[in-house]
Amino acid sequence: MAGWNIARLVAVLFSLLTLCCAQILNTLVLYDSDEDLTTYSHLIETLHDNRLSTDFHKVGVDEETQIIDINNKILYSNILILPNRAKKLSVNIDHDTLLTYANNGGNLLLISEDLGTQLDTSIFLNQLGIYPSPKGYTFNDFHSEESIDSFKPEFLNKYIIDDNTNNEISTISFANSAVALISNSEYLIPLLRTSRTSSSKNEDDLIWHSGNQGYLSVAFQGLNNGRVLWLGSPASLKNDSLNKKFVNDIIQWTFQLKSVIKATFSTNKRVDSLDPSIELPFVDADDYYKIKDTTYYEIGLSKYEFENDKWVPFTLDDESDHIQLEFIMLDPYYRLNLNHTASTENEAIYSALFKIPDQHGMFTFSVDYKRPGLSYVTVEEVVPIRHLANDEYARSWEIPNSKVYMAGYGVVVAAWLFFVILFIFSGKKNIDSSKKNN
Repeated sequence: MAGWNIARLVAVLFSLLTLCCAQILNTLVLYDSDEDLTTYSHLIETLHDNRLSTDFHKVGVDEETQIIDINNKILYSNILILPNRAKKLSVNIDHDTLLTYANNGGNLLLISEDLGTQLDTSIFLNQLGIYPSPKGYTFNDFHSEESIDSFKPEFLNKYIIDDNTNNEISTISFANSAVALISNSEYLIPLLRTSRTSSSKNEDDLIWHSGNQGYLSVAFQGLNNGRVLWLGSPASLKNDSLNKKFVNDIIQWTFQLKSVIKATFSTNKRVDSLDPSIELPFVDADDYYKIKDTTYYEIGLSKYEFENDKWVPFTLDDESDHIQLEFIMLDPYYRLNLNHTASTENEAIYSALFKIPDQHGMFTFSVDYKRPGLSYVTVEEVVPIRHLANDEYARSWEIPNSKVYMAGYGVVVAAWLFFVILFIFSGKKNIDSSKKNN
């Protein structure tokens, strides 16, 4: 019995050890020197305030840091790369590794400065369509009354920097900032634009940006909902000028603690056209929708609430915004606005009622809700639509305005019968008259 207890204890300890070794650390922080940990200590505290565990690794060609395993599975949910001048982030990390990490759903917060963006980080950003200014370019605005060390920002996306934070921030510093040009990718989310009187130049007066074509901060969200946020300056993150609300918002958004929505369910069913509350079951498992059936579609949407750590109903806060359902065969036959019909504790329910078109084939119920700054929601379900069977067509007398056609049919039949009768009887009279003449 004692031997059995010891064996059992060893097995439990081995299981716990395996779990600890296999634990995925939440956030990787890549820093240049030990001084950075002091300079950005308030930033690190903000990570911990948001219940994010941290693992710190130095950057450099001699350092070894693994962020994806041999099967391209990510080992960290989030990565924070502080400003650094290293030639290489790590032996195991280059721009291709960062791209693979992002393609697998990882989140990255990247910070540059006017001394230049680390090479691997810069190439990775270029692949996303973000082009930070090279080393030696200085961001200036000589015509503005406000200094770039302290100005009132106008953030462009309320899902990243919400309206409350935007209103509460009186000034913010973007001193020693890199300025980015961006591509026209639909997955880029401009966050903070440069003023129309600003410019970025180097010592040779070569211009990188002029006016409000440049950006001090840009976000990116891929189709897999992995998020990347780039900041051109570390000034607003340092201890002496850290803006708690601003930093908290960018951390929560980048690391998917806010503006995260999901579809909880989606259903469609065949209903009575006169009374949609009556569901019409299919005849058997091989039966499908048929043309001109009436269908009722529902989808549930939830939004993550970090403060209470729970999912709540997602409702639209803009009257001009709509969640749409598309009924597609190659091209959308219908594009319908879904109505908010009900809410539960965890989800809001949106629905639409419509008649299937007079076209058989393979159709798709598709909800593709994409708004910059919110998680993308894509739900699709393919259904076959069959034509009517022979005994399902309306009878002649059930067709609207059928009296005209039925009357025409009756007249033709009656005329034919009258002609046959007339022909038969008139033919006998002609034969009899010919015999009498002979």
